[in-house]
Amino acid sequence: MPTLVEQRNIKPLALLVISVALIAGMTTYSFASIQRYGTLLDESEQIEKRLFALTRFVSLLKDVETGSRGYALTGQREYLEPYDQGRIQIGQNMSRLRKLMSGDSALFRQFEQLSKLSDEQLQNSGRIVAQGFMVPLTAADQLLLDDGKVTMDQLRDHVAGIDEAQRGLLQQASGAASRQARFTVAIVALGISLSLAVLGLLAFFLNQEVIRRMKAESDLGDLGTELDDHTELDDRIKLRTGQLRKNEARLSGILAASPDALIVVETSGLISFASNRLQDIFGYDPKEIIGKPIETLMPKRFRNGHSGHLRQFLSAPQAREMGAGLQLFATRKDGSEFPVEISLNPETEGEDLSVVAAIRDISERAAVMESLRQATNKAKMAELKSEFLANMSHELRTPMNGVIGFTDLLLTSDLNEEQKYHLQLIAESGSSMLVLLNSILDLAKIESGKLKADNAPFDIQEAIGSSSRLMRVAAEQKGLALNLKIDKDVPQYILGDEYRTKQVLTNIVGNAIKFTSSGWVSISVSVTGAPEARKIEITITDTGIGIARERQKEIFDEFVQADSSIVRRFGGSGLGLTISQRLLEVLGGGISCESEPGKGTSFVVTLPLIEAGPLRDDSSDHADRGAEPNKAARNARILVAEDHDINRVLITALLQQLGYHPDIAEDGAIAITKIEQAIAEKQPYSIVLMDLQMPNVGGMEATRNVRRMGVSGEELPIIAVTAHAYQEDIKACHTAGMQDHLGKPIIKDDLGRVLEKWLPASMGAEKALV
Repeated sequence: MPTLVEQRNIKPLALLVISVALIAGMTTYSFASIQRYGTLLDESEQIEKRLFALTRFVSLLKDVETGSRGYALTGQREYLEPYDQGRIQIGQNMSRLRKLMSGDSALFRQFEQLSKLSDEQLQNSGRIVAQGFMVPLTAADQLLLDDGKVTMDQLRDHVAGIDEAQRGLLQQASGAASRQARFTVAIVALGISLSLAVLGLLAFFLNQEVIRRMKAESDLGDLGTELDDHTELDDRIKLRTGQLRKNEARLSGILAASPDALIVVETSGLISFASNRLQDIFGYDPKEIIGKPIETLMPKRFRNGHSGHLRQFLSAPQAREMGAGLQLFATRKDGSEFPVEISLNPETEGEDLSVVAAIRDISERAAVMESLRQATNKAKMAELKSEFLANMSHELRTPMNGVIGFTDLLLTSDLNEEQKYHLQLIAESGSSMLVLLNSILDLAKIESGKLKADNAPFDIQEAIGSSSRLMRVAAEQKGLALNLKIDKDVPQYILGDEYRTKQVLTNIVGNAIKFTSSGWVSISVSVTGAPEARKIEITITDTGIGIARERQKEIFDEFVQADSSIVRRFGGSGLGLTISQRLLEVLGGGISCESEPGKGTSFVVTLPLIEAGPLRDDSSDHADRGAEPNKAARNARILVAEDHDINRVLITALLQQLGYHPDIAEDGAIAITKIEQAIAEKQPYSIVLMDLQMPNVGGMEATRNVRRMGVSGEELPIIAVTAHAYQEDIKACHTAGMQDHLGKPIIKDDLGRVLEKWLPASMGAEKALV
């Protein structure tokens, strides 16, 4: 039969075993659930990589096919650039696909079939390019072209099958990951709740055991005085006392290891017990808080209503986790507030009722969640800002097109000096607004992660030289010398983004000229770094006003200049260096600054150095069409597709000044109809100036429809006229079947050059009226 001591110890011991087993089990199970969730996320990411690589593969094959066919049908070597780049990048893409599909035998067999079809298509494209200009087409030429089309169709069908299967797998994996995430959260929450409940019971039993021990020691002490001769009773007393102390020590260790502060609150609302963890969380010594009301640990704004909550709990006591759907706060001894989670458990001893509360400090978790929330909001805001500014860019460029365009027209008319001066100020102000608009849009694209660097071979020496020549006029107007020195070990051709490289150099050299009143600006180019990590280093040095040392880091922040007097003296938005720095980060480079006020500034720009082979001679029939501008338009029929009234008036006026009389279409659908009519009447248009953003049918869709009609770019060049003026926009225009791009605001000289380039040279000198 169990002794009295054993009977009293059984509850705490059993609860201890249950607590340890429960915590261990829930921890193991939670960890397994989290691992399963991570595995599902990895599977989803792997499938997304396959889908992206497949999409990229089809796009590259399309470039190769379009390039080879374009070269074969037109003889223009400009089609060979996407052809060559596509062939190079297809090999890299197929290697990536091989790695992504090698883990699945069935999927890898589909890849091998895809690789076989790809090789056949590349071989066929190579034969087409080797054949050269095919017009007029022979039967053998047509057979060669048809073979390529058949293979391409097979490739598309095969890729579509893989894509459909992978998307199905992605949907399954994403759904499973979502369900697993919810299940994991539920398991962790359940484990925490159960653990807190068991720990609360342990605290209660510890308290009861301490009270019993003290009472037993007192009673047994009296008995010992009276019954000194009862040896057996004395031994039982010693055994019971030892076991009570052992249990007390054990439970004290458990409470010390608990991450929560445990307190016992009586029905009066006073604290009767507090674990040592209370001091770590609240700053109170446990002895200091015993006997004080529970409201002592609460923020003042919650104290008045708490007594009602306590009465409500005691009226129907049951274990519960508080704070589900609520945010709870506690107050430290120093008065500071912090977020908490609280679990409540009612305990009874005879007719007495008390509440065991486990309180956990969740400040760190709340800080992490807030950080994640802010990061998510920041990412969303960056994307929304980019989309908003892109739309605003288009909306602002449309009226600015009218302002700058009509100003340009007026400047060519008879004006007195004062009128001409005022118009020149308007033109300069419009140009400044365009620069600021482009800068803000660039910054938004970088922040949202939408701006991607191109990676194509280009002539780095010519790019730097071109930027220098572009800024030389501004330097000469201020009487400054602009010097350029390129070391002999700098390679001529590298892989990179030519457009963004020029943009950075123009920004920095333009800044140097703007802030230099006398002296010189120099550009020096060299190669630095170890052989395995070489870089191109471009140093732009001036003899300008300089920058104080404490401001040299801040000048790379948005809308910041060296000091407020700089804005008053030189103007500017303070975005040039910010955009340059962030563009260089996208390009894989960097920028640094050294300066001394009154003595000048040096900016050091670094770019990754990956050498490339010599560029192909990409000259075409259109390259020298501007040599005979008068012969380019005798019978020219020009169609302008533009929905905006002011822009229609402007472009008509510009074309009339150039000697043309265009036909007008108010949207893409009308433009398609007019092109079909002109072909049917055997009076086809010579060129189309196509706005991109129009109601009903936009410029891109209209162009694709025209090309599907069988009208080639050689027969009818289509020029994009749009406010979307970035590299990705220009690429999209070419992909849609357009031949060139004319950005808004429209400048008469630019319009003239585009027409001279693309109007057929055989038309003669006289311009026809339409």
